[in-house]
Amino acid sequence: MRLGITSAIENNKETRLAFFVAVFVSFITLLCAFGLWTEIKKQENNAIKTVFNEEVAQLSMTLSSNLNFGVSAFQRMAQRWEHSNGTPYKQWQNDAASYLEAFPALDSMGWVDQDLTIRWVEPMEGNEAALGRSIDFDSPRREAYQLAREKNLPTVTPPIDLVHKGRGIIIYTPLWIEGEPSGYLTSVYNTEQFMRSELWEKLLQKINLRLMDGDQILFSDDQDRMSHSEWERELTISALNREWTLVVSPKQSFISNNYRNLSNITLFAGLIISILAGFATYSALHSRLQNAQLLEQTQSLKMREKEKDELVDKLAASNEELTRFAYICSHDLQEPLRMIRSFSQRLQMHLSDSLDADPKGQKYFHFITDGAERAQLLIQDILSYSQIDQATEPLESVDLNDLVKTIAQNAQDYGDSSDRTIITFDKLPTIQGNKTQLYQLFQNLINNGLKYQKPDNIAKVHVSAMNLGGAWEIAVIDNGIGIAPEYQNQIFTVFKRLHRRTEYAGTGVGLAICKKVVERHGGEIWIKSEEGKGSTFAFTLPQRTRRSAQNQSRKAA
Repeated sequence: MRLGITSAIENNKETRLAFFVAVFVSFITLLCAFGLWTEIKKQENNAIKTVFNEEVAQLSMTLSSNLNFGVSAFQRMAQRWEHSNGTPYKQWQNDAASYLEAFPALDSMGWVDQDLTIRWVEPMEGNEAALGRSIDFDSPRREAYQLAREKNLPTVTPPIDLVHKGRGIIIYTPLWIEGEPSGYLTSVYNTEQFMRSELWEKLLQKINLRLMDGDQILFSDDQDRMSHSEWERELTISALNREWTLVVSPKQSFISNNYRNLSNITLFAGLIISILAGFATYSALHSRLQNAQLLEQTQSLKMREKEKDELVDKLAASNEELTRFAYICSHDLQEPLRMIRSFSQRLQMHLSDSLDADPKGQKYFHFITDGAERAQLLIQDILSYSQIDQATEPLESVDLNDLVKTIAQNAQDYGDSSDRTIITFDKLPTIQGNKTQLYQLFQNLINNGLKYQKPDNIAKVHVSAMNLGGAWEIAVIDNGIGIAPEYQNQIFTVFKRLHRRTEYAGTGVGLAICKKVVERHGGEIWIKSEEGKGSTFAFTLPQRTRRSAQNQSRKAA
């Protein structure tokens, strides 16, 4: 009774341990998915910032070129004034009218004589009060026209309130006749009208914009600026004698239109994979615990014959549960992963037009499908590992020569570089064992020897056998990259990997399966290796297994 209670307590401890291990695996998987989500989110933000920076650069260049184009036009008008020793009023009026038509933001143009009095203005309607008025009535205008005369270049005033509504600037272009000053050509720009023109209409739908002259605002369209302050940028534009500051940030609609949702898809897929990984881990460890319980129950049947019927019933129920577990691992757990891969591929085809010009998007889809494929492979390997102790196939005579020859032929037929692999073997024995598990043992060891190679190296694997009297020692020798001494005691542990997946593919379960197969056949496995000089995996197989000896004894009886 005490033994049963102790066993139940130990089983409960192992069940809790399996649960905590499964939770830990799920947490690590989710942590990796979160890291991937963070990186993809960062890449998406960087992509949006790149597009936004291109829009801002286009804005700055267009604004500068448009202003420079207008100033160049006014300078040409001033040059015509000088060449004709003063343009006649009618011709000047026609020139000014054509400029007003060409530049919709141009509010008015005028001629100021050398006494600083406005003599001509176009259009006349609405500007009659300006005729005969001096421009020397405030410091901003005075500083601008004086600087224009000193440098003989167009200059611009700070932002001023226009006679008509709105804010604007005045450009003063000095006029000369035969080297003597002849007044100024004035051009009044309405900045609100300029920035609301068709030239900027589409751009203002994408970005928040504030145009500043020092502390004064020339133009502002930044309703949702505060919600995207982390994206805000400031640029300086030189405009004649002044420097303007552009304060820009993307609108919410701009960010939404350029956001591809790949990060959220990745996080969702990572959540599903983490749950499946945790469930698969728990199922595998719980299955191992159940296998141990079955073994204990079998031994108990031999010791207590009168409880035979009850223990047989328990064994049948447990086997049925293991069968259900095998079905879950092979179908139910893998089905969601197949759906993730399938619908990721369909989504990729659906977005093919967008993804053709988006290599990062293609890479993110590859991350999703590759992760699902590796999860499927991991579940299959866990299933194989957990089923080794459950195999009930009868032992049979297995010719290891035929076994290795088949594996070598498969490697030549299906390998990516069959001309760079050489598999040889000595005369090998015929032993009693589980043919499927022995095939899995030799295939894992030979394929490892072919896989873990230096780039451009010709992979060589040789299989030898030595009769120890009562047992065979089999050695699988390769010329691969080898294993450092400090890792040689760890490689037969489940999920133990010595290399990143980007270097060598695998799940870290193959050598654990080899160890379990050898031990189940009554042998031992070990490794002799030197880093950079290849590896030798050696193991023993009894010439007569305990099960075959028992069968022969029964026949003799």
